Amino acid sequence: MKILFLLGLYPNVGGTEQATTTLANSFAARGAEVEIVSFKQGDMALLQQLDPKVKFHPLHWPPLSFRNYFAFKKIIKIFSPDYIINQWAWGLPCILLCRWAMSRTKCKLLSVFHLSPGQATKVEKLKYQLREQKNGVLKTFWMRSEYALLNFSYRLAFFFGWLFSSQCVLLSPRNIPEFQQYAFGVSDRKLTAIPNPITRCKDESLSQVVKTKQLLYVGRLERIQKRIERILEAWQLLADEFPQWNLVIMGDGPDAANYRQMAEEMKLPRIQFPGAGDPSLAYAQSELLLLTSEYESFGLVILEGMLYQVIPVVYGNYVAVHDIVSDQHDGIVVPPPFKLESYCQALRTLMANPQKREELRSNIPKKLEQFSLARITDQWDRLLTEDLRNK
Repeated sequence: MKILFLLGLYPNVGGTEQATTTLANSFAARGAEVEIVSFKQGDMALLQQLDPKVKFHPLHWPPLSFRNYFAFKKIIKIFSPDYIINQWAWGLPCILLCRWAMSRTKCKLLSVFHLSPGQATKVEKLKYQLREQKNGVLKTFWMRSEYALLNFSYRLAFFFGWLFSSQCVLLSPRNIPEFQQYAFGVSDRKLTAIPNPITRCKDESLSQVVKTKQLLYVGRLERIQKRIERILEAWQLLADEFPQWNLVIMGDGPDAANYRQMAEEMKLPRIQFPGAGDPSLAYAQSELLLLTSEYESFGLVILEGMLYQVIPVVYGNYVAVHDIVSDQHDGIVVPPPFKLESYCQALRTLMANPQKREELRSNIPKKLEQFSLARITDQWDRLLTEDLRNK
């Protein structure tokens, strides 16, 4: 089988890009021929993580251009893939380019939607600005109009992604009815769900590291999506109550300096901002993983933490989180809307009760089996093989 992955940005450290690298290597190890194409390129050193058999082709920005059309058409002609797996399926220009370049070929398009319907970053940013910022009448009218047009363009992308694809893959079966409604009531006949696999291998050299009473956040430091101020506010309420515990905020991003300043102004004790880097040791040392995002698509960081037996305490504002965390079984899911006291109470329950932590921790290995690379690759193999039979 020949598989061509298409992404907006690659290589990169984001979840979609990590999942692509992991799946590409797994397909290659099973004998498939795999190539990857992207419109933007990030840290090219990350290509070292790819199997040497996987070939990478850089295209150009913006996606929909004659230059990209001829380059992409040539790649398709030479490689002759059975499938183009579009990992950037929410981008309408990308969908149209695929349709254009694939004409008069035998390859099939499979679209993967790595975000929940209606939760594109640009849409969420406008929602945040309308909700949180004070704007004049004219600016509010302009922003509401921009929001409506932008949201409509994403709905079109979901619809045409469904229309032009042989299969549409979502990250959770709970996303299927959301997708149908968002894409103007399309049928579910081409919709299926395959979650992302665990993309990180556990560092066994850290297996003897003793856990400390540590709360941990790992991810981008930015406000609109991640809402890390919620973690800081929770720590402000809990720090004096639990003097043996500490908080680590690991990562970098556009609001990193603002969050450091906020922590200083709030005079938060026992808090660290170590910056970006390999979080393996932090996972191995930590008891609880905190996630308070306003929206997410999947949340690979939760699986990474669970790989090191870190118990997740997450705000359940997106449906896929319930596939990863079973509330009160292998973690805690705090239901929306976000209430600081509810989140603090969830943390307090575990921080004060080591027996409860051990109970939840004991159930984590069973949950991780559902997201093993072998299991997820098997699901992809079945989908592609069955779809090819229906050619």
